[in-house]
Amino acid sequence: MEVQEQKQVWVNRHQRRAYLRNAGIVRMKSKLNFKTWLKIVTNNIKNGKKRHEEYQQLILKDMETKLEAMEQRIRLSCNELGYTKEQADDHVQKWINGLKPWPNK
Repeated sequence: MEVQEQKQVWVNRHQRRAYLRNAGIVRMKSKLNFKTWLKIVTNNIKNGKKRHEEYQQLILKDMETKLEAMEQRIRLSCNELGYTKEQADDHVQKWINGLKPWPNK
């Protein structure tokens, strides 16, 4: 499986302001006082952090499910090859240690 890197696009102030202007946000912002605008921005940041955390949990749960399925396939293939339960556990443990990005100390 080939991993493709996504190039991060940096948006300058002019482009960001043009986007906000086209979306009508600049007009809305100009009609609000600072405290109200600050409350809106703070609320958006809180919601964004909450959604990001939910997304991370979803990704971790999905990854865990995939790894468990891979482990079951390894165990099945070990049984088909005639390994004992201890040998299969050893093989799975080596596979798990190979997945870790840092060595076990």
